Formats: sequence, C-alpha cells, structure tokens
Amino acid sequence: LDFSQGALTLAEASLSQAGVQLDHVSRLDLPEEALDRGVPAEPAKMAALIQAFCTEKKIPAHRSAVVLPPDVAFQRLIELPSDLTTDQAREYVIDPANGLQIPFPLIQTDFDLCPVLPPTKIQIAAGMRLYRVSAVPQMMVDRVIETLQLAELELQLLELGHHTLLRTLSLDLLLLS
Repeated sequence: LDFSQGALTLAEASLSQAGVQLDHVSRLDLPEEALDRGVPAEPAKMAALIQAFCTEKKIPAHRSAVVLPPDVAFQRLIELPSDLTTDQAREYVIDPANGLQIPFPLIQTDFDLCPVLPPTKIQIAAGMRLYRVSAVPQMMVDRVIETLQLAELELQLLELGHHTLLRTLSLDLLLLS
C-alpha cells in the first residue's frame, strides 16, 4: 500500500525465483479529504476500500507493507557523540537533558535513527558522528495501524517513500566507484 497525496497505490507482492513479483498494481484516486498528510483520515472507510480492492482482485492478503509520503515525517541530520552505539544514540536523543534541538519530543513519534557515513563536504566536530533521524507523529502511525487492523491486515513494514526507492537502488549505489 502506497499512500500519497490524493491517491492510494495497491499491489500484490509475491516472491519468485527472479525476486519480488508485483501483480494487480492499481492506483486509486482519492478525494482530498480522504488523506491527512498522506495518512488515512478515516481508517474505517479506507479499510473498507482496501478490503473491496482485495476481494475484487482476488488477492488473499493477510500482510501489508505501507509506504508513506516523505512530507509526513520530520527528517534531519543530527550530530551525536561518536562513541554511542545505535541503541545508546536512541536513548540519547529522547533524553531532554542532552539539549538536542528538535521542535517536538521524539517520544511522541515513531522514529528511526541511522548512522550516516559523512559526505566529504560535511564537516563534523571531532568526536561526533552524523545520524539521520526520521520521525512520524505517533497519532499518524496509529491511524495506519487502525486502518490495517480494520482491513484484517498485519503490518509488516512501514517506511517513507524515498527510503523505499533507495532500498531498491542500494545494490546499484554500492557498485558505483
């Protein structure tokens, strides 16, 4: 399920020897009020639409991967002490005593924190490491989860659209000199 501004793209994904096979790829245009920043505004109605699509296309779906538009998330590169593990970095960013300048408490979000290899043009202070933080407000994640529960689907993956694209290109990017 790919929620974007004004549309929902649905497809059935299955594994084959050649990789992931996508069938029944369809784009459903939605009224403007159906989505709030790319998240279902009314989970019950969206769940009914998803179930109707699966029934019509005879898709025996029970798991779902959801892609959200990037503008639903707060994203920023932040500098953290380089001696932290990723788990310690997660604890560090949610502790208000550390003085990290983020416009809202991360504890109210579903956030991801990934270490970044610094590009050569970005200079960071000695003893610091860059991390990418992506945070989606918890109330928006809750609406996605509610939609899937009402549609009788299990959430397997929730990610932002540009992360999905990067993952599909990751091998090509690694092979660049």
